[in-house]
Amino acid sequence: MFDKQVYDLTAGDIEEHGVWYFPMDETVQDELTVRPVCSKEVIDIGFQVIVRTRFETCRGDEYIGYIYWSNSSAIGHLQPVMFVSMDECINFWSGVSDPDWGNYSLELQAVRSDFPISFSSESVFDLTSVTGVLQGLYSVKDGQVMVYT
Repeated sequence: MFDKQVYDLTAGDIEEHGVWYFPMDETVQDELTVRPVCSKEVIDIGFQVIVRTRFETCRGDEYIGYIYWSNSSAIGHLQPVMFVSMDECINFWSGVSDPDWGNYSLELQAVRSDFPISFSSESVFDLTSVTGVLQGLYSVKDGQVMVYT
């Protein structure tokens, strides 16, 4: 088994394996453990999966990352993550926490001027492609989705 914590994934991991799932059983460390998907049957069971996604900035720069695959286009369900380098990424969804560009390295902060950023997940194992456009970092406050540019 090739288990990792979702927050330890790198761009190389996403390049190598297009879909990862959360096994959520006694074989894993905790609920943040992910494992590469090797067959469609794992997806058919209904596990939560993350899918390799291509991101493109308004300047035309392209990056790899992932989304939490969902039939919903809500940013809170997709939780997009974009790798700017092999191991540094931007999490566009902060949940109930206020996002802060100051928490990112200068290299990642440079992306701040590259919005809007479009994304498209790959269609792997019969998962339909999910597309969208990001305007900044997102969170939810008082039931409302907030965007921070």
